[in-house]
Amino acid sequence: ILTEVREKVSEGAFLWETLANYPLVFPKLYVALIKAGEASGSLDQMLKRLARYLEDSDRTRKMISGAMMYPVIVILIGLAVVTGMIVFVVPKFEEMLSGAGQELPLPTKILIETSHFFAQNYIPILAVTFVFVLGVGRYLKSDEGKALKDRLVFKVPIFGELAQKGAIARFTRTMQTLLASGITLIDAVEICKSTLDNVVLEESVSKIRSEIEQGKTMGVVLNSIPLFPKMVVQMVMIGESTGNLDRMLEKVADLYEEAVS
Repeated sequence: ILTEVREKVSEGAFLWETLANYPLVFPKLYVALIKAGEASGSLDQMLKRLARYLEDSDRTRKMISGAMMYPVIVILIGLAVVTGMIVFVVPKFEEMLSGAGQELPLPTKILIETSHFFAQNYIPILAVTFVFVLGVGRYLKSDEGKALKDRLVFKVPIFGELAQKGAIARFTRTMQTLLASGITLIDAVEICKSTLDNVVLEESVSKIRSEIEQGKTMGVVLNSIPLFPKMVVQMVMIGESTGNLDRMLEKVADLYEEAVS
């Protein structure tokens, strides 16, 4: 690809125009920033800004993954402990209780029967679990499954709050980078939409663009979207009223990136 880009640029084509032919490698965000850099004669600064944006985005993704990993590990350990107790510990207690000749309470009987069921059918249970996980994984890769996952993730306790903060950080960082590079607000919103990998975010950004085109300010539009907290709305409104929207978005991105670290 770089060899082809070099040849086309040598023939007189713009760099942004050439990179636009490879959308899977160079998304709209790349092309827009490089186009702005070539038009303003500051391509080196624009590439530096793009590199910094990519580093920040990658760091944010890693922080969110790390923050989510702890509760996942705790849940898995909890499930493993409960399963181990049902399969190995409960049978030992059953022997002790049976030897005492006492009538067992109903909850204890249910627990013992559950233990027997797991011990006698662990192979079918493991097979069904494997098939279920495989099926769910394939479904979540489909468009319908991905949309369902994106909508549910914001509602899950612990994970939902982390996902929301990460989404806000990514949105504001992308918008700040585009606006600081001289991209118009409408174009920045459209380019930002193409960089998001979340149905909820894409729907929110689509609403932002359509209402801005009707004459509303970005702060007013964000105020009508539940995804964005009041503080974010207020900071955006202050940025718009003072003419420093890009700087205010940068502060919001820094704040929410720190929140998920």
